[in-house]
Amino acid sequence: MLSESARMSTTAQLRFRVQAPNSMSRATANVSLDAASEAFIRDLAARTWNQARFLKAVQERRPDVTCTGVDLSPTLLASAPAAVHTAAGALESIPCRTNAFDTVFSVEAIEHSSNWRASVRELIRVTRPGGWLLIIDKPKSAWGKLPCPAWERWPSSGELAGLMQEGCDDVDAVNVPYDGRPADGLITAWRGRKRLCPTPA
Repeated sequence: MLSESARMSTTAQLRFRVQAPNSMSRATANVSLDAASEAFIRDLAARTWNQARFLKAVQERRPDVTCTGVDLSPTLLASAPAAVHTAAGALESIPCRTNAFDTVFSVEAIEHSSNWRASVRELIRVTRPGGWLLIIDKPKSAWGKLPCPAWERWPSSGELAGLMQEGCDDVDAVNVPYDGRPADGLITAWRGRKRLCPTPA
């Protein structure tokens, strides 16, 4: 059950997505890959960011893998390749089992979350131990470079990396190119490998 403020935020986000579906993509994708996921995720993060069309790119490059896309938007889910499994759901409560995927990525979704910290924890939750998590989004340092709805929240690079470090090792953050432009600080890729054993409290 969502709180009233969460329902209002989720409704506002969904309305924005429906009214401006092409303004910026906000698909969240969870991708299950084989043991070569480390090299694949590093390669994926290094490529030019292109409006969250990663699932299609994954399917084109690796038709042998099983992919699952999760989003609130039926339109985005309907645009997934036929071989991609889809599930309607919120980033704050991903409708997938714990440790489900070898590689998990989220593209331009954290900034649209009503609770980005809960979203990052969910992404970590569904990543298998030893698997890779990739988050591509805008950092707080780039705020103001684009017009944005007032409810968007861009996490600082250190804040997001720190939260990932709660469940991941080898966390780093790099500026990446996007839409045919060179890396200019607007888009950052945070990467980390989910810890095999939880850190003792």
